[in-house]
Amino acid sequence: MVEIRKAIKFGIVGFGSRGQMFGKLIRADENAQLIAIADPVEHTRKKAQKEFCVAEENCYKGADEFFAQGKICDAIFLCTQD
Repeated sequence: MVEIRKAIKFGIVGFGSRGQMFGKLIRADENAQLIAIADPVEHTRKKAQKEFCVAEENCYKGADEFFAQGKICDAIFLCTQD
């Protein structure tokens, strides 16, 4: 019997170099999917759309906007500045 696995849906809050590193790890795993990011920098959100296939409606300007959506993913990486 073939086991069908559902991809784990991830979000990343803070999509600078650390967030993008985790984005690359998610992209490399066939059982994971990056579905949402939050970052105040517009060109960073555009990069998430282009390079990581995150839908525009799931690219948020900040953590408050991201968390206001309720549960949209299974797990998140908090990659904001220390």
